[in-house]
Amino acid sequence: MLRHRLFNVALVFLVGAAFLYGIAHLFTLRFETGDIFPPYSTLRGDPLGAKIFYESLRALPEIAVERNEKPLARFSAGNDTTLFYLGAKPIYWGESQVVALEKFVAKGGRLVLTFHPQEKPPDRTWSAPSPEKSPAKNSSPTPTPEEPMEKVLDQAELAKRWQFQIGYRDGSIDAEAKNQIGSILEPAVRWHSAMYFRAVAEPWRVVYAVDGHAVIIERPSGAGTAVLASDSYFISNEAMRADRKPALLAWLTGKSRRLVFDETHHHVFEQPGVATLIRKYRLHGLIAGLLLLVGLFVWKSAASFLPRDRASGGAGEVIAGRDAYSGFTNLLRRGVRPRDLLPVCLAEWRRSSPQLARGLHEKLAQFGDGAADSNEKLSAAELLRRYQEITRTIEASKWKRTPTA
Repeated sequence: MLRHRLFNVALVFLVGAAFLYGIAHLFTLRFETGDIFPPYSTLRGDPLGAKIFYESLRALPEIAVERNEKPLARFSAGNDTTLFYLGAKPIYWGESQVVALEKFVAKGGRLVLTFHPQEKPPDRTWSAPSPEKSPAKNSSPTPTPEEPMEKVLDQAELAKRWQFQIGYRDGSIDAEAKNQIGSILEPAVRWHSAMYFRAVAEPWRVVYAVDGHAVIIERPSGAGTAVLASDSYFISNEAMRADRKPALLAWLTGKSRRLVFDETHHHVFEQPGVATLIRKYRLHGLIAGLLLLVGLFVWKSAASFLPRDRASGGAGEVIAGRDAYSGFTNLLRRGVRPRDLLPVCLAEWRRSSPQLARGLHEKLAQFGDGAADSNEKLSAAELLRRYQEITRTIEASKWKRTPTA
């Protein structure tokens, strides 16, 4: 019977462990694929992601590769940094974001901005919010000041600010982009976007073009350079496997020793919490010690380290307290033997009341002598009788004292 029960418990344990392992494995596969992230994110491992390119660069020696999950306004970079801004597809751009990219290039950084592949011009039915707010009535007597809304730029305004224009060609989006600079780059690259850059002039230069339409352009700006591409397919995981262009990829990175992939435009932001602070300041040992202390406290509260009193009648037994008189009586019983009780009482009375003892010396002496001679043969009743007689004698002497002249 016992063996059968142990077998059932072991079977339930194994089935539960297998179930938990399967659930954990499913979650691991889900997050390793990364299809919960937007296309061309370096956190995405399926054909639409850019994780292979990111991990390949990380494997190279003497190159620092990282992801940026902070707002671009807080992004710090030197003159030896390349910032990859992959798969951009917003119709409207925040001015603070554009200014941060311009400052990065002006300080000597290299910006590589690739747009999300597009088959046709984007739908602009959604209107950009106006930077000016209409005054609204406030029911409170002291209205709160309104925060100014950030100015936004659409793609046309961004192109005008950066001195180029955007167009869309007709026909199939599967085309071939030709090399226009005659360098060590590949002569042709497969292109999967109808978007192109038109009216490109100095200081821009065309790097690749499809049927005379520029699709990759580059320009110096301040101490750095900016590269724009109307497609992101050539940097995706699918292209890394089926149509890899290593020379173009190496040219995009430039001579920088620090490569940063921005993830904020994919809505992936750093959210520091308790776990982040623990990893940052290496507080794993402290947390383990606190957990150990909590466990010991719970153990101490749940179980006593002292042996249980076997003489107790039960957990529900109530132990009543004792008053002062009972405690004194118990002390006398332990400290004075019955045969010495009368002599001790007489000696204590003579010590505490010497004036009364002078007049009763003869009577008290016979009580003391008699008790001392025959106390071992006296019964408890006789001892009690003599004690009561002594008490009556003492009490009577308190009221019959003759006054002094």
